[in-house]
Amino acid sequence: MRTKAKRVGDQYKLIIENTQKVGEINQVRRVAARRFNLRKGIIESKWVKFKVKCLDILESAIIYDGPVTGTCRYKTGVRVRVNADMKGDIPYRLDCTDGQSATGTFAIRKTGPQSFIGVDTLKLDVKKTGKQICALKADVGSGMKSLTLQGKDLTCEDVLDAAVYIDGPAKASCPAELPVRVRVNARNQHAVGFNLKCSTGDNWNGMLKVAKTGPGTYLGVMTKKIKVKETGKIVCALRSTLTGVSKIVALRGKDFQCVARAIPPSAGGLTTGRPRSKPRKLLALACKNGTARNGKCVCKSGWKVRKLAPRRFVCNKPQARIRCVGGKTIRGRCVCPRGAVIKKARGGGIRCQCPRGTRLLRGICARPAG
Repeated sequence: MRTKAKRVGDQYKLIIENTQKVGEINQVRRVAARRFNLRKGIIESKWVKFKVKCLDILESAIIYDGPVTGTCRYKTGVRVRVNADMKGDIPYRLDCTDGQSATGTFAIRKTGPQSFIGVDTLKLDVKKTGKQICALKADVGSGMKSLTLQGKDLTCEDVLDAAVYIDGPAKASCPAELPVRVRVNARNQHAVGFNLKCSTGDNWNGMLKVAKTGPGTYLGVMTKKIKVKETGKIVCALRSTLTGVSKIVALRGKDFQCVARAIPPSAGGLTTGRPRSKPRKLLALACKNGTARNGKCVCKSGWKVRKLAPRRFVCNKPQARIRCVGGKTIRGRCVCPRGAVIKKARGGGIRCQCPRGTRLLRGICARPAG
């Protein structure tokens, strides 16, 4: 600390320069000055008490002012601020966990009664999703000392994959409506700003919600309809508008042809030259062995209905079950082996019997060998 004295009238005024002590302290010093009459020697005063006031930081802060979501790599703004007890310049340094650092100087200015503030603004790069923590340090005369810490969650909203699909037929009468589907595969769950523009003049802007559909899978889907008025190629482009930067992420084209449609007869009996088609006659419902009721052929209980032709039906009587001894029942009939004689059996059944001197061999009635 350097001091000097200046004579004012019959008194001396003490001037103090280059003070760097922290805080307000009361010190006792003996003031020395040269003789006013320029004679050699030293004039020594009594011990006096005077106040020394030095620059000190009272409060500090790190404030994120820029965007915290965007398409990586993007920049975010950080504002550093200190409140001091007097005017002055203080060097500072900002260190962040992702390896970024910046240096500068706070120019502390008076902003009001007993208010001295220094502010500086920085730009930091965001390269990946995660929490960024920054530490603010300042030099108040005894080297860099830590003032405050501040963290912020930063998100990369990258679109990993996107697609546009123009559905519907390739030919139709115009004007025609065709559905357009949009699918976006993103890095995480968030809303993607989009612009969908087609060559038909249709244009949409908005936010597409992306939801988690599986482990590590985040999809956003939407459907819009476009109006096609003429033959030609339809082109639709999907743009991502994250952090104000617009870029095409998907593009799709489709060839479409307008075809003529049939013109109905005009009112007043005038026609377009085409013959008026005659109304088709509705055939009466025929139901043999049954009853036509409410457009259906209703048969007796147990009878089965069979369709013969359009609106032509017949009710068939169920076949009685027969007992076939020595043969097989096929389609309601008793079929006997070849060479067998059909005879009536007891109880109304049928019996297949081989002639005398023969017997059933391999499904036929034959005489045994030898």
